[in-house]
Amino acid sequence: MVNIAIITHCTSDKVLNVDPYLDLSTLVSYPKNNSTKNQKDYIRSWNGSLEKSYEFSKKTNAIDLYKGRMFLKLKKFWEETGQSKENFYIVSAGLGFLRGDMNVPSYGLTVSEGSKQSISDQLGSSFS
Repeated sequence: MVNIAIITHCTSDKVLNVDPYLDLSTLVSYPKNNSTKNQKDYIRSWNGSLEKSYEFSKKTNAIDLYKGRMFLKLKKFWEETGQSKENFYIVSAGLGFLRGDMNVPSYGLTVSEGSKQSISDQLGSSFS
């Protein structure tokens, strides 16, 4: 059998509920239009919460966390062809670059606009 690797993006739909430590909408709250919104503050809060989450949260393999329609189709194909979870890679807004067999918590952070968990909406034009 030929070993191949695949890289895909995460989805907002997840099998587990969002971990209370990892819900962007509750981490750093600023009043709307406050000029003190700072991406570094969000990063600092997120990383601190991520550490707590890895200690206390329910986890699953990264490949099993996401349940978006296209993600599930890709996962099904991957499994049907006998490929390993370790060669399935996911680019995650909240957790970074993941191997499918990594044990990860559920989280609520997205770069997509229009969600209370959107980092780009929280920071507006200062998001990079």
